[in-house]
Amino acid sequence: MTTRSNILLAALSVFGENGYASTTMQAIREKAGISNGSLFHFFPNKETLGATLYLESILQYQSGLLNALSTPKLDAHAGIHTLVRYHFDWVESHVLLARFLFERDLPDWGTSHTTSIRMANHHTYRVIGEWLTLHMQAGKLRSQPISTCIALLQGSTLVLSRAWLENTIPEKLKRHITPLSDALWAALRNEQESSA
Repeated sequence: MTTRSNILLAALSVFGENGYASTTMQAIREKAGISNGSLFHFFPNKETLGATLYLESILQYQSGLLNALSTPKLDAHAGIHTLVRYHFDWVESHVLLARFLFERDLPDWGTSHTTSIRMANHHTYRVIGEWLTLHMQAGKLRSQPISTCIALLQGSTLVLSRAWLENTIPEKLKRHITPLSDALWAALRNEQESSA
């Protein structure tokens, strides 16, 4: 493992234990078992470290999501199921990262990092929007604003994920894949489509 990767993993662990706001660079350095020089060589301050971790985590999540969606001959119904399944599988497999990404009091990361995060989100939004549009044009999904569809997809998975991460719901997220996918399919499908 590289020193940089070690620092990011240590930061994630300490953020998970203490929350971002209460974490110090000293705590991260101690967790990583490195010198101040090594830490500050890679990350001059906590904001840069946090923003880097946030951006790289977002990119990892989004890359896997778009890869899952690009499966050849994925129809609209199966695609919605795939999006839900990917999200819940990722959250359950990356609990600390998910907690960090969904933390409610994260700071403004600064112009350069915020721009990179927005660009990543915009790219993912555009690709998902193009996929939804293709299925609308094919008559499989109801014609409606793309932003409405994405709000339904993202909002529902995010609410359940946060509830699970906060131990509000006891059962695994995987139990919600089929019920939520079916509910989203019912909300998004063209009424002429069968629910099969």
